[in-house]
Amino acid sequence: ATTGMEVVPVFISVDPERDNVEQVHEYVK
Repeated sequence: ATTGMEVVPVFISVDPERDNVEQVHEYVK
């Protein structure tokens, strides 16, 4: 799952102000 791992950091970088950790966890799920 290389694509999923790449999506995690991208999401955090795209939404640094939101810092929606919950959303990231759901995406990984």
